[in-house]
Amino acid sequence: MNIKDLYYFQRLISTQSYTQTAADFHVSQPTISQAIKRLERHYQQLAACQ
Repeated sequence: MNIKDLYYFQRLISTQSYTQTAADFHVSQPTISQAIKRLERHYQQLAACQ
């Protein structure tokens, strides 16, 4: 987990869109998905609705 993962998560919650979050950060959608999975593993909870 790194600080970017938390930024991605915050934006994902506010936009409710993996596509929009990826576009906002100029990264691919799989990058956002991987970041959310890292957070879920770190906190051992589901972080977002897929």
